[in-house]
Amino acid sequence: MFNQFYQLGLLHGYSIITSAIFVSYLLALSYIDVIRFQLPDWLTLSLLWVGLLLHAIFTPQYLVSGVIGAAAGYLGFWAIYWLGKWLFKREGLGYGDFKLMAALGAWMGWECLPFVAVYASIGGAIFYVLRFCFYRTRGEIPFGPFLATVGGVIYVSQQILSLADPRCVFCVIIKI
Repeated sequence: MFNQFYQLGLLHGYSIITSAIFVSYLLALSYIDVIRFQLPDWLTLSLLWVGLLLHAIFTPQYLVSGVIGAAAGYLGFWAIYWLGKWLFKREGLGYGDFKLMAALGAWMGWECLPFVAVYASIGGAIFYVLRFCFYRTRGEIPFGPFLATVGGVIYVSQQILSLADPRCVFCVIIKI
């Protein structure tokens, strides 16, 4: 898939390598979350550190945004977790979701996190409603695949568009 993007001139240089690494991690995490309802620390935390390392090497001007994004992603979902636990007396997110959101923040910067959270939540809610309508089942759904899908789409699209600000396409559109 990335080879076609490269041949069409949509991805270039290190973008093709970083996109392939990022999407590979997200696919593995999504698969594991669907099968086991778990996002392993060794995958989520290595994704976070690889993202920060790549920022330090290729785009050091965005390293601070990545560090802030990692902290904001984790703390934002941590706050949502405890608010939900206090209001509804049950857990709504797992700790793996905190770490995945932190990793997404490390790769894309803090500016993209609201978009990732909102679009992933909308996707999860639609999936939950459709599952209930067709199968009449309730219960937990893995949230990691929704975060991974939205994060992957945003990251690859910003690499394809190759804007001067390679952090978040949607953030640049809003500023215009």
